[in-house]
Amino acid sequence: MEKVKTQSNIKEKFFYGFTLIELLVAVAIVSALAIISVQILFDTVSVKSKQQTLETSSDSAFLVFEQITKAVKEAKSINVPTVNQIEIVNSVNCINYRYNLADKTIEKAVDSLVSCTPTSYIAITPISFEVSDLNFSPIGSSPDSVSLLMVGEIKGALDRHPFKFQTNIYPRVTL
Repeated sequence: MEKVKTQSNIKEKFFYGFTLIELLVAVAIVSALAIISVQILFDTVSVKSKQQTLETSSDSAFLVFEQITKAVKEAKSINVPTVNQIEIVNSVNCINYRYNLADKTIEKAVDSLVSCTPTSYIAITPISFEVSDLNFSPIGSSPDSVSLLMVGEIKGALDRHPFKFQTNIYPRVTL
């Protein structure tokens, strides 16, 4: 015997589906996964940004450090009048580096060979730098080597990053 299609049989075919509770649970699970994914993405971008800022800032600090180191290596004569200042005479001019305690910057001045008494210094550290110490030793004229210590922190967009560079520099001897 063939089943007769009635209205109740037709309705039964169309009522197979999800209940409201099932849909709400599915939406809640998908929302939770979306929130977790967005948070992981945000954390990854934030860490990458911090790492890139730190790397760029450290490179800038190292360039200042390297500039002073190179000048000492190429010096014909060196004088360290105080722990925070160095006078370097090379074949062309006299270069002075000093630590400005008020501005917490490293400053540089270039003067002629004759006087070696510069009148104007310019800051060579970026605004984002806060140098807490620049130390040259030993104090005196024509040392065999110069110890250089530069300590501070870099103010980044997201955080502050400390740095410390230290080295002994031996001027090149020209015969």
